[in-house]
Amino acid sequence: MARGLQIYTPPNTSLLPSFPDLSSNSDGGIGYTEAHAQYEQMHQHFASKVFSQGHTQSITLKCWLARMEPRKVKQTLIHDIHIALANIPVNIGASELKRVVYYGLLPQIIKWLRDYPVSDIRFMLHKVHWVEVVPSSYPDVNAIADDFFVLKAGRGGGIVRTFVNKNPAKLYLAMDNPTYDSIMEHFDKLDNPDEDIVQTKVVALCHKLQSFIDGRQIRPSNLMVSPEASHIKDALRRQGAPRSKALKPILDNRAMDCLIYMLPSVSWAEAIESPTIFSDWTEIRPRYEPIHHSHNSEPSFGGFKSAVPGWTNKSMFKSGSTDLCLKQGFYTCPDSDDNEKIFYNGMSQISFLSGELNLLGWGKTMMELVYHYISQREESKGKPAFEVPSMRFVDGGLAICQPEQKQAFMIEEWIDPLTQGAFVKYIHNNSGRPRHFEDAAHDLCAHLLSFCQHVQFYKTDRMVYISDFQGEFTGGLELLTDPQIISDP
Repeated sequence: MARGLQIYTPPNTSLLPSFPDLSSNSDGGIGYTEAHAQYEQMHQHFASKVFSQGHTQSITLKCWLARMEPRKVKQTLIHDIHIALANIPVNIGASELKRVVYYGLLPQIIKWLRDYPVSDIRFMLHKVHWVEVVPSSYPDVNAIADDFFVLKAGRGGGIVRTFVNKNPAKLYLAMDNPTYDSIMEHFDKLDNPDEDIVQTKVVALCHKLQSFIDGRQIRPSNLMVSPEASHIKDALRRQGAPRSKALKPILDNRAMDCLIYMLPSVSWAEAIESPTIFSDWTEIRPRYEPIHHSHNSEPSFGGFKSAVPGWTNKSMFKSGSTDLCLKQGFYTCPDSDDNEKIFYNGMSQISFLSGELNLLGWGKTMMELVYHYISQREESKGKPAFEVPSMRFVDGGLAICQPEQKQAFMIEEWIDPLTQGAFVKYIHNNSGRPRHFEDAAHDLCAHLLSFCQHVQFYKTDRMVYISDFQGEFTGGLELLTDPQIISDP
């Protein structure tokens, strides 16, 4: 294979001027002026290398100070500390790349830290998708070079590795969350220097007040405001054994011991690698948990599933909610005059619900595919002028009652229309046109879901997309349920 022009750096040859190593902590007392002077020295060093040696394979770095907050998938920028660094050799190794970014951001970091010792901070270097940049070979070279070379057909045949420098490399100098919290505590003490003194005075005042109360033997009537006599009288009248009617609801509650198989949360790529991941229950370890519901709850019926509310003692869902919806499949008796609904039994019910859960699993991962695409576009194009609604399908699973194993339910996160908004049909599978809503928030959701269909269609080579979107709007999160999917084949 032919290769394009490359700059060769002999092993152990530094591309940087002689700055202290990051692991030495020798720069603990460095000030802003010295840090800025080191940055200028580094800037001039790389510029002179390019112009004096004629190196054409140089790149630009866009660098930020950042951290990854718990339970988030996108980095959080710190104090808008950022810089662009030009004329960086494309073959630079991971260790020196980290030092370049560090010394580039160091003047701004020191200014932000307000005398917090920079030597106490352990920095890491990450790429866009929070992959840490570390030495992966010896000698330590070409840490990010692969991002700037493409394979092209050569004039005389064969393949040529060509250097392409269209976009800068995006890098994040990162600190961990405990260190960030320690810095925030340092700032708080600087901004509130009298807080400890005030707390000491408050404690002393409380001791004096308690001594005063003990010495004067103040009666309880002087220490609190008593409720009005009429309220006390009303509360006393309400005492006594509850009536049978009031107790009836607790006798209607039922508990079913169940083995619960929760749908796994996987990416689109993982689902394609394991295509039966949402339908092969033998690969999922079940949880043993009682499910509670009211025996007198009237089920609501859809086209082919019923639903009743229930709850568990421990949450089955990532949201932490213990409320759930119990669903079962049914069919209409063709011989009855009143269209009698008959629930599937045993394995027929499990088979029916497995098909529904398979759709739900693929619906969830196809929505993840869309939001991953949106995140990628935001990295290259910037955020849109509007806030992209956060939408996902509910978590779900299969519950099989014990010990008889005759009853089976599909469980989903419960969406309460009283607290989470009315049920909304955004796109029907009979038409690809999203509904128009007078409410701006609902209208934005409908158009986003139409956009989701286009992304899914083209990202899957025109083979599959979700055709039916419905859910309930909570104001901050849209929970979707019962997806329908069109595919070819």
